[in-house]
Amino acid sequence: MSQDKYCRLIMSYGALTGLEKPGRVIEGSPICVNKIPFSLIYDHKTDSDNLFIYGDLGALSESDKREFQRVLLSANLSFYADYGACLALSPTSEHATFCLSIPLDALTPEGLHERLRAAACVAQAWREQFHSAGEQASATRV
Repeated sequence: MSQDKYCRLIMSYGALTGLEKPGRVIEGSPICVNKIPFSLIYDHKTDSDNLFIYGDLGALSESDKREFQRVLLSANLSFYADYGACLALSPTSEHATFCLSIPLDALTPEGLHERLRAAACVAQAWREQFHSAGEQASATRV
């Protein structure tokens, strides 16, 4: 796949959802779906076939980190098998992160929107379980 296909997908997604500046997403700015910031990462040089989606679940309190790590390892088995997704602890921000890889060739703007909304539901459930007063990422709202 090519960078052009990714750009067309994001521009069409922007038209579908009313996203004001879809070009910013192409440049790497996150978007917000149901109050969950998502980064859409596509690099045709590294992996021309897949779009990577990262949802910021927020910071964890010190007391939550140990429990999150235990639950994360258990959940990843079914998330990966069922959705091709996983949960992770970001090494740079130490935020809990929902990670998803989707073949770009199989994505439509509607399909992307559906996947993001489903991922936002998962993220909201995790935020409710592991609530923290930590810093939230800023993002363009959708």
